[in-house]
Amino acid sequence: MYQALNKQRQINDMRQRQQEIQEKLGGELSDPKLKAGLLAESQEIARLIPQIENYVTDVNAPAEHQAKEVEAAESKIAANKERTSKLLRTLLKKQSKLITDQAEAQAEKDKLEKEVNRLASDPEAHAQAKAKLATHEAKIARLNQVSDAIKFNQKNAIDIAAGDVQLQVTDPNALASIALCQRKVEDAMDGTIAHDMAIDALRNEQAKAEREFLGEVDAYEEA
Repeated sequence: MYQALNKQRQINDMRQRQQEIQEKLGGELSDPKLKAGLLAESQEIARLIPQIENYVTDVNAPAEHQAKEVEAAESKIAANKERTSKLLRTLLKKQSKLITDQAEAQAEKDKLEKEVNRLASDPEAHAQAKAKLATHEAKIARLNQVSDAIKFNQKNAIDIAAGDVQLQVTDPNALASIALCQRKVEDAMDGTIAHDMAIDALRNEQAKAEREFLGEVDAYEEA
């Protein structure tokens, strides 16, 4: 609480100083060096305010410590941007192939539906054709699920890259395994070795599911 109030007080002082500088720069300054110095100070304040506001925890800490905080935060942001960019490129590639697969699957569905209608007078062949159509429709449903997951992941790519949102996967077995690991985390007492092990298992299962999801566009064919 004290640190937050202290930080806000310093930010207010900096903004007030910046306003004073702007008023002086708006007037008539005969000394070009003074004008250049005030302009440089104003620009420096504008650069520092968002850094202090967003990254510095204690404005009374040594300048070197504050600089390290800012550097660490900005490095994390840069890394998140790179992860976001990589994730979006991967998802775009998957989406592109998915669109082609969906179009081919729909064309095959149309073909199978015609086959079902053509064999209407042959009960046995008609039943076989309907079973084949049902299997193919399950594949289309699977493609649609993956499409929805890709859209969700694209929409939330920034938060996913930052670790604030979990990448959405669609494999039923993976989802069941993740749910089981999550229950083990909830059941274990916080701070115990069992709890730590459960968290590690959950993270490993989530990472495995994510790897499989990002590569599964190449494996839509039913086993």
